[in-house]
Amino acid sequence: MISPGSYAPSDVSFVLDIIKEAEASKYGVEARVASEFKPTEEYVDLFWQAVSVNGDRLAQDVAKVAQSLNKKMSGSITLVTLLRAGTPTGVLLARALRYLGRDVVHYSISAVRNYGIDTAALDLIREKHGAETIVFVDGWTGKGFIATELEESIARYNAMRNDRISSDLVVLADLAGVATLAASADDYLIPFSMLLGTICGLVSGAFTNPRGENLNAVVSFDSLKNFDLSVTFVERLMIGVKFHLDSGATACNWGDQERKLAADTSSAFVQNCIELWGVERNSIKPGLCEVNRALLTRDVAMILAVKDKSVLQLDLSHIPILTTSKNVVVEIWPQMPYKAAILLEPRF
Repeated sequence: MISPGSYAPSDVSFVLDIIKEAEASKYGVEARVASEFKPTEEYVDLFWQAVSVNGDRLAQDVAKVAQSLNKKMSGSITLVTLLRAGTPTGVLLARALRYLGRDVVHYSISAVRNYGIDTAALDLIREKHGAETIVFVDGWTGKGFIATELEESIARYNAMRNDRISSDLVVLADLAGVATLAASADDYLIPFSMLLGTICGLVSGAFTNPRGENLNAVVSFDSLKNFDLSVTFVERLMIGVKFHLDSGATACNWGDQERKLAADTSSAFVQNCIELWGVERNSIKPGLCEVNRALLTRDVAMILAVKDKSVLQLDLSHIPILTTSKNVVVEIWPQMPYKAAILLEPRF
């Protein structure tokens, strides 16, 4: 029921009901969940190229967030990350905080759209570690949907349990201006956004449990063991994280002013997309990381809007591999505040 996936047990515990890949069809797991992106050798090369270009920035941001949490939190720290983008972030942060001498544990749980956070998983964590130690972590924000859903879910949870868990969210890049703590609001390519289960302990996205268990469920992709980069990526990144911690990385410069600027930018961008492209709010995916996740998981008509052609050559050089069998139209939009965005099912 609680497993580290393909990570070391000290890195993370997935508080989920894990269904074996061979049993997925038996339990009626949807094909789109049970089948996973298998990166080609060319794609993996482009992933490591992205790590070479963006890895130091990512390592520095992890170090800054770790320093901020080290300064803010007293006593033990319980990182609770949101599957799946939060998981690699949490593994890196947990290792960084231990490097700073802190007592930290890391759990990864699900927040299923329209259902909120997994209360059964949160019960287990809260009972073991206490509400005051919990810190919620994700990789980045797009429009801020997850942060809003987290806040609403925790408010309901606290009312039911008569507790005071904080719904504050920690991320690396907060494009939406909704996180309590972030390294920046910059739109840069966080490399692990290019992969799914093979960078996240070989587990699928979460879904409501078909086996009647209290916990939400995931599928474990044993067939992809030879493609798994989860631990290799963390080991490589931690070299840079430790360097920046040893070099005196400062805490994040993230306050009301930074948050408001990001939120205003996000709100204006979303409204422009609605007016210019005729899409609904939920169909707008701002930022390079959201572009990757949409192309990896969605199979509908899309517009890929980029700030200029150089984005396609540098940050998104891997995109042709992802768009081979998809209906994706590329538009250059110099006025956009981000490097890229995806618009799902636009009215062409």
